[in-house]
Parts: sequence; structure tokens; C-alpha cells
Amino acid sequence: MTTAGFPSLLLVDDDDNLRMLFSTALEGAGFNVVGEANQGDIGLEKYLALKPDLTLLDIEMPVMDGIRTLKAILGRNDNAVVVMLTSIQQSAIWDDCLLAGAKAYIRKDAPLADLPARVMEVWQENRPVEIGGKG
Repeated sequence: MTTAGFPSLLLVDDDDNLRMLFSTALEGAGFNVVGEANQGDIGLEKYLALKPDLTLLDIEMPVMDGIRTLKAILGRNDNAVVVMLTSIQQSAIWDDCLLAGAKAYIRKDAPLADLPARVMEVWQENRPVEIGGKG
């Protein structure tokens, strides 16, 4: 659920330290991190239970990788806003993620201070817009 303009987030990454750093940076900027998971299958379960506004999803994880998880999420909600996290240097992998339906990818080696602004930028470009209303 969106709070004060910030989307709720699910953070899925098998690196516990990185997940903690990202969560701290995002919550410090005002985001509501509603859940975390360390592998894709658990991330999918949490996505379905928590229904976050935006999901940050690592590409390389055990059990169920990020691209399979992305496809599973989009198979259940084709409007899901999913951003891939990667340390992979090959642009072909990034292209695969975007073609599979990811809204963007964020390099893990990007400055941590830039993460909240980048996530907000992706959210603002992709959030659902209510048309009409009471009147």
C-alpha cells in the first residue's frame, strides 16, 4: 500500500548484507519495505501475500532465479512493477529482463545513495493512475 507518495516494496535478494543495506537506504528515504526474501520462490509467495506496489528482484538466486520469478509474478499480475537488481555485466541479460516485463534494472554497484531516487523514478513512470473519481 502506498504511503505518502512512496510505494510499498518487496525486496528479493539472496545476499543478506545487500538486502539489509538496500532496505535501510529505502526506508530511510521514506519507502515502506513490507517484506524481504532470499530466494525467488519465497519472493513469489511474499509477493502474492503482501501485494507490494513495487518489487526489487535479484537476477541470480538459488532455487528460483529472478527471471523465472519475474515471469511468475507477471503471470499472476501483468501490471506488477518489478525492477531487477543485478551485478551481471552482460547487457544481453538486462535486455532479457526488460523483454520479460521488468520495468527497469538497477546495478548493484551503483552508489547506494542513488537507490531511493532511482526506485522513485521507476515508480513514478509506472504506477497505476486513477482516472475519474467521485464527482
